[in-house]
Amino acid sequence: MRKIYCAVIFLSGLVCPSTGDAVGDMKSLQRQFWDWWMSENPTFATYIGIKNYRDRIETYNVSQFDVRRDKTTEFLVSLNNINRTELSGADQVNYDILHDTFQTFLDGSKWARYGALSPMSFLSGIQLSEGPSMPSSATRGDFENYIVCLHLVQRQVDEIIESLKLAVQLNRTLHYVSVAKVPGQIEEKLFDDPILSPSYNPFNYTLEKSSIPEDDRVDIRSRGRKAVESYINAFRKIKNYMINEYMPQTRKSYGIMAWDPTHNYYRACLRWHLSFNMTPEEVHAVGLKEVERISVNMNRIVKKLGFSDSVKGFFDSLLNDSRFYSNDSELILERLKKTVFERINPQLPSFFKDIPNVPLIVQKITYDGLAGGYASAGEESPGVFVINLFRPLEVSFFHLMAMSLHETNPGHHLQ
Repeated sequence: MRKIYCAVIFLSGLVCPSTGDAVGDMKSLQRQFWDWWMSENPTFATYIGIKNYRDRIETYNVSQFDVRRDKTTEFLVSLNNINRTELSGADQVNYDILHDTFQTFLDGSKWARYGALSPMSFLSGIQLSEGPSMPSSATRGDFENYIVCLHLVQRQVDEIIESLKLAVQLNRTLHYVSVAKVPGQIEEKLFDDPILSPSYNPFNYTLEKSSIPEDDRVDIRSRGRKAVESYINAFRKIKNYMINEYMPQTRKSYGIMAWDPTHNYYRACLRWHLSFNMTPEEVHAVGLKEVERISVNMNRIVKKLGFSDSVKGFFDSLLNDSRFYSNDSELILERLKKTVFERINPQLPSFFKDIPNVPLIVQKITYDGLAGGYASAGEESPGVFVINLFRPLEVSFFHLMAMSLHETNPGHHLQ
């Protein structure tokens, strides 16, 4: 205990030492945390308009688990040194949120070498990312940074493979169902000729429109082709590893309880998602009650609509009703936009006092994965609500409202 106490005293001097000015210390800590977190997520930082990290991409080195834990400990110690009672009501809320963020991260750090060891699934991973991006400014420096980032994907893939190998070694792999689509998702990034890759497009159209001299363009284009080839080869490497080594050793049981017979990891996951303590048994009991409550309401609505059959029969009838489907992806996208901007947004003032004026766009998703999703707005970019329209006939009109409420307002975009 003495060693821990001494360590805390030492750490308290590393980040944002208290000056006695609670308001100033709070703002300083928030800025330090934000800057550090952006350095840990350079692709996101670049996406939201921060220019400091355009020559970097995320690291998946397992050693970073401990580095992030230690850094978060420093931040928490600094926060605890700030006198909360001297802050305004709004800043006290910020204080509490920041404290919860740090403490939640630290509480979960003991489980870092579980699910996080497998950072690729059909729902997430670098195969679903568009990869390094080229800024619209298209300066010589922008192209150089873009080339660097394309090459860095080789290192990133090697780190992911090492992480996946550790998951195999510790018997903490995902289930086959979670990764079955991954090779196909990776395949979309593979091209025999690098020039055909979307990642090469900046070296054609963007470079052509830039003010860079023609002689320099030739050099940039040549090195760009090699960088894209390196990028593609990195994905070939991880595709082969997934198929030949990881997928044959995926876990047999669906639930994550297989990773921890004490079920403490599962409880930790519940705590993270709920933000308060509930046992698995209590969650299950709530689930049963909710199923019963929702079933009663669904039956009531079905009868109100004049349908005499069961709820299942009602949904079967919807599935076979051509009025609710279209093979025209543009038509579906237009209906989705009207749902958000003409039906939902005008109702918001009736329920919310302060509505941020943050731009939002609605567009098709660029890869076949999630049914839909949302990307947060940044300083130079709007919030983006995306929908999967690769198979338009699988998207029913009656799902658009629920999806929009969840992903945009009053869901993720308003939050």
